Amino acid sequence: MSVVQTLLKAQASQPCWQTLDGFITYGDLEARIRRYATLLQSSGAQAGDHWAVRGWSALDTFALLLACLWQRVVLFPLPDRLPDAVHQRMMLQVPLQGFFVGPSVPVKPEMQGPITWDDEAPAVGIFTSGSTGMPKAIVHSWKSLSHSAVTTNEFYQVQPGDSWLLSLDPAHIGGLQIAVRCFLRSAVAWHLTEPKAVVDVLRVQAPSYISLVPTQLYRLLQDSQAVENLRHCKAIILGGAAASLDLVDLAIGCGLPVSVSYGSSETAAQCTALPPGARPLHPGDVGQLLRGWDYAHAGETLRLRGPASSRGFYQQTTFHALLDAEGWLTLPDRILCDQGRLTVLGRADGIFQVAGENISPLDIVQPLEPLRHDSDFIALPWHDAEYGTVPVLIVRSARSPDVAAVVALLQKHLTGVQRPRSIYWHQSDDIGKLSRPYYEKALEEQALPLLWKLGVE
Repeated sequence: MSVVQTLLKAQASQPCWQTLDGFITYGDLEARIRRYATLLQSSGAQAGDHWAVRGWSALDTFALLLACLWQRVVLFPLPDRLPDAVHQRMMLQVPLQGFFVGPSVPVKPEMQGPITWDDEAPAVGIFTSGSTGMPKAIVHSWKSLSHSAVTTNEFYQVQPGDSWLLSLDPAHIGGLQIAVRCFLRSAVAWHLTEPKAVVDVLRVQAPSYISLVPTQLYRLLQDSQAVENLRHCKAIILGGAAASLDLVDLAIGCGLPVSVSYGSSETAAQCTALPPGARPLHPGDVGQLLRGWDYAHAGETLRLRGPASSRGFYQQTTFHALLDAEGWLTLPDRILCDQGRLTVLGRADGIFQVAGENISPLDIVQPLEPLRHDSDFIALPWHDAEYGTVPVLIVRSARSPDVAAVVALLQKHLTGVQRPRSIYWHQSDDIGKLSRPYYEKALEEQALPLLWKLGVE
């Protein structure tokens, strides 16, 4: 009997998920896995296929992932609340053979036989923004997912029966790994609300663990009842974007067991952490590498090697390797390393994060192509108390730009987190390459006139 089959049988009566409809046991989960294996078979899925899913619940998506592992199919879950056009761009990056769309899930008979899979085989593709502004799907095996989950559980001393609030979309690596950690440790994944409404849960009860991006923590600190309940957590894992020292100090000062962490889709979620309640020593301090990671450091470039590494990603239907011949993964951030303790300085490729989402500056300026006949555009991350960073846009032109036209194009083509919060003007007839350091300094010195600000007429 396989390890996973043994786990499902041994814990059959124990809860593994809690939803608004009640508890789901390991036995219930196994039944879903078997039904979705039948669904895959009846839909024509073959071993080695790539299938996408959209609109299913977090629980059903996780059960489908395990069924796909069993049937040797690679699953590509699409993040919630994105426009159809964005989902279409994502699916064009992968050689897909099929696509499931919800919210209704077909009921099928349960497939029989032992549930087994190859830990080394590709299991799931997690979509994220590439450095060129085009989406890419980071591919992980069950080995990489489970190794990351086990080492994280070890660090935080997760015990059977503990609970972990699913506060992040499981189509993102952070949300998926909450489900994997709970599954492997006989803990309970709470899926009681959407990520934007975690405060509604936390006003009533506190899980043993919760993973938050800085924006979520900032908002929770405004609610006294949520703060009171959060004090009872064993750990509040903070990651997904850079967190200011002021925010971390405020939370720890309120008695919250915040654990600053760092990771990426390529490392199967977090690969470093500070102990709960430990303050960072300086900006960018994200703690020590977790067990299992080897590192090689030169200047601001860090390479990691370990069983939780992704082997590669799909983009434009082509698979690209992430590891070199010796198994090293080069991280996309500028990082300093002191005996395994990391200080993150920022992205090397210009991508930044807003509310835990990767934002590509190229994605922001691309819709403005029709206006390039007399203007140039550059998008930059800028400081924000609530989100950590938000996008701002700078227009370089000789004449005052048509702000209404700019805003209309941004609103039509971009999601909420992508849209610039402010638009500035650099009056110039220069046609040279736009310099990010030049405009960062100009913003610092407030040297550019503000043309438009979100929420201000």
